[in-house]
Amino acid sequence: MLIVPAILALYVDAPYGDRCSGLAHALAWLVLVGVYAFIFLVLTTIDLYFLFSIKKRFDLGPLIITCVAGILGITFWESRDAKPWTEKVYVGRVEETFTRDATLILYADGSFDAQTAYADWSCTYVGPYEWRHDTLSLLRSDLTSLTDSVFTINYLLSLPDSSLLPLEVGFKPMLRLTPAS
Repeated sequence: MLIVPAILALYVDAPYGDRCSGLAHALAWLVLVGVYAFIFLVLTTIDLYFLFSIKKRFDLGPLIITCVAGILGITFWESRDAKPWTEKVYVGRVEETFTRDATLILYADGSFDAQTAYADWSCTYVGPYEWRHDTLSLLRSDLTSLTDSVFTINYLLSLPDSSLLPLEVGFKPMLRLTPAS
């Protein structure tokens, strides 16, 4: 009974792959955690009643499931904007966009995160990238349409300030936020 709401709550909070989150996801997570807490309290109360009234053995299953789900939830929360198995080599922000925030993160393992954040909603799209001399190619053909034309798939590295200049017309340059690793 506890496994279904625990898996659903962890699924809503999982930070891997393409993902979007906002107020609706937060409310869904709160509802699922509330259902989980209610079921956990009912099962624990029944187990404690049987433990003290008829000396029946206490069932540790709900407690173990709660500990595992809690550890996984904390791990997901801590790795929300980071990949612990690799390091960031470039973090850039798109200049003056209609979104509240548009950030590109390049990782040492050859993957990227393109993040767009609006007032109440944020999305992250992931994929591989490659450098060809001074040209960055984000190897995801649907990135421009997914990000409402905030990101393009080809950028030229400008050496004086390490900014990324889009090779397609109609896109804003990206300013570097962190130094190279």
